[in-house]
Amino acid sequence: MRNYVRIKEDFETSILSQFDKPKYVVLSYNPAMAGGRDFGDWAFSHCYRVNTSENNPKFAKDCLPPGSKVLFYQRSYIIGGFTVVRYEVINEPQTKSEWKLYKKLTDYPASLYTVEIGDYKEYFYRGHIFYTDFFDGRDFKVLFSNYVAKKMSKQGKINISKDEYYKIIGK
Repeated sequence: MRNYVRIKEDFETSILSQFDKPKYVVLSYNPAMAGGRDFGDWAFSHCYRVNTSENNPKFAKDCLPPGSKVLFYQRSYIIGGFTVVRYEVINEPQTKSEWKLYKKLTDYPASLYTVEIGDYKEYFYRGHIFYTDFFDGRDFKVLFSNYVAKKMSKQGKINISKDEYYKIIGK
């Protein structure tokens, strides 16, 4: 597994580095890139895959620390979010056996049992966010621009502050 998943060696660190502190981010949600899935379909999967590469990581240093908060943006509105439990980078499998293992590991959370190995190969995403505290906020119509003046990057991500996050969710 060490060939495919980044494993932190020291879990007992008492002083958090800048990269270990929870982050607050907004990701663009595009149903077409999510297999046509409605945002609410992710409520019970507990794994959300993101497109990232070594040369252009989605998150700084390919790290999204536990406790980080993620909001999702679609058509100018915040539509929901979750709390990060773990972020894993898995490099693209190379052999038939590796693909079979990857499918077994990600079948339920990432695909809700609907993705075939060929589809994984065509749309491989190396970033895997495991999460809890999923919420769907589409009924509340939170206009993102009322809280943050930043524009969405081409990569589909905006970093926000802790204060901005809590203003957006109403706490």
